[in-house]
Amino acid sequence: MRIGTEKTERAARRRRLRLATVGVLFGLVASGCLDFDFDFDFGSGFFSDGDSEAISRGCNPGTTGKHGRLSFQFEHNNLGSLSFDESSSFAVGTTTRFGVNHLLSEELPELSVASDHPDVFAVSTDDATQRPYVVEFLQGGEAGLRMVRDDDGTVYDELDLKVREPYGLTVVVDHLDTPLGHVGNQFESPDRVVLAPWSGCRLYLHLVDSGGGELYGLYTEQVSPTTIVSYREGEPRTYDLIGFSGLSRQIEATGDGTEILVLTGPQAVEATMEIEVTSTPDLERLAVTVGLPFGEAMVVGSTATAFAVGVTPEGNPAFGYRMVWVSDNPEVAVIVWGTGEPDTAAVELRAPGRTTLSARWLGDPAVVGQVELTVERD
Repeated sequence: MRIGTEKTERAARRRRLRLATVGVLFGLVASGCLDFDFDFDFGSGFFSDGDSEAISRGCNPGTTGKHGRLSFQFEHNNLGSLSFDESSSFAVGTTTRFGVNHLLSEELPELSVASDHPDVFAVSTDDATQRPYVVEFLQGGEAGLRMVRDDDGTVYDELDLKVREPYGLTVVVDHLDTPLGHVGNQFESPDRVVLAPWSGCRLYLHLVDSGGGELYGLYTEQVSPTTIVSYREGEPRTYDLIGFSGLSRQIEATGDGTEILVLTGPQAVEATMEIEVTSTPDLERLAVTVGLPFGEAMVVGSTATAFAVGVTPEGNPAFGYRMVWVSDNPEVAVIVWGTGEPDTAAVELRAPGRTTLSARWLGDPAVVGQVELTVERD
């Protein structure tokens, strides 16, 4: 019983953190630090080294060094702090890249990267990328990441990092078309995922320590052979956007039947999940949410997307099944379809007020789900 409780607590904690970080992101946009044209892909950042315009606006994404001269921008998290002081940890057997942003008005000296405990993590330089510094995490412990002046060998700025052994691999499952910033129907480590033929879903892989805390670091997981689904890297979505440790992957049905998917991460940690592809699932209810493209609000004139994920009697998710949609107050919001996906619907927001959106599974009209929607004036 305690295992289930811990799983629920971790999911609730992640949801609170995601919502808080999305709020920070909107705050940065409102302040002029960010616009909606930035790139969230791994290896890219909000600002390049020496972006004086961003600095002049008071924008300081990333992790500020101990001496306040540099901002360290890791590929996992452009916004938050990944320092030991903020209780963030990296996983043994992973790597990361980072760049630095100068925070002072003085000229940035030529710098080299160093580790004060190379047995904990090793460092190198790759000038061909935007984030030219590479860190390889070798064993558990704490060590200092140092940026050293080339002219006199003194430490210009530094950051303490913690490295921990991964204890487990958590997989969070979400709808394939979840928009950036949407915190909707995430299922943490389900025993089984059900897919309609030729449908798919998104997977977020998270390394965790013995206490369930998320660990940062990039790696390439090993995947068991699959015959009824394809498995590949996914485009960045919510977890990448708001700076969590998860890797984005996706699976798509290519045949019918059932098989076991085994994912193996650093230090041989594993996650196991049954995949079932069927046109006749056993669904108990629908979990319905509504999302908007990043940067938009639930106001008159916007078009939202409604998502209906099937839920089995055991609480496992089912994706890709055709739904019938209804709005009980079409003067406020009307279903206009047009998404091209069987389990989603486009919703046109027409007037201020409230409405309830209902989804009903075509395979069994008794399987339904609802979500309340409030539309504000623009």
